[in-house]
Amino acid sequence: MSYEAERASIEGRLKTAWTTTPIKFDNVAYTPASTTTAFIELAIVNGESKQISLGSPALYRHPGVISINVRTRLQIGSSTAKKHADTIGGIFRGQEFGGITCRAPRVSRVGEVDGWFVYNVSIPFFRNEVF
Repeated sequence: MSYEAERASIEGRLKTAWTTTPIKFDNVAYTPASTTTAFIELAIVNGESKQISLGSPALYRHPGVISINVRTRLQIGSSTAKKHADTIGGIFRGQEFGGITCRAPRVSRVGEVDGWFVYNVSIPFFRNEVF
């Protein structure tokens, strides 16, 4: 599985399972519908790959983090952001799809960013590849 296939698999799962708000994808132009309409933004952060088996062909593990920021409007409390974070966590928690294996999500309060209230959902994952 390539990095491109990894991206397509993760984005595809999110597009299929998340219908609550718009999604901003990494390096794709996006303008929020309004300053009051919540949205999420996806980034895939890759870690250091390593060989995990000897012999030929060799098996390599590619770890990473699915990072999703939940942006809601200011001054409405954290309930909406936390509900969205719970739902996003459920989409990926312990799931295996398209060669991707996900672990348990972590939710972190980021706070006010560019006029939005932000929570981050981080889901560690890995994929294996034979060379």
